[in-house]
Amino acid sequence: MHDLDSRGLLAMAQAMRTEHKLPPGTEIRGKLDLVLGVADIPTDPAPDWTPKGLQAKAAAGADFVQTQFCMDMGVVRRYAARAA
Repeated sequence: MHDLDSRGLLAMAQAMRTEHKLPPGTEIRGKLDLVLGVADIPTDPAPDWTPKGLQAKAAAGADFVQTQFCMDMGVVRRYAARAA
C-alpha cells in the first residue's frame, strides 16, 4: 500500500480531473466536477518565511486555500500579505 501526503493526493485528484482516468488507468466515464481545496494554519510569519508549502499545493492543482480560524487579526494580515 502507498501512503499519500496532501500534495500527492492533490496531484492524483488533479490528474483524475484532467485526464478522466483513475490512477491504475481505468477511464472515468461521465462528468467529474472536482473542486480541489487545501488547508493551512495562519501563523505569524518569520522574516524569512515564504509560502513554499502553499505554492507546492497550488502547483499540484489546488483551486483554493482555507485556513484554520485565527483570532489575531494582526497575524492574519501579516500571514495573508506574505502568502500573497
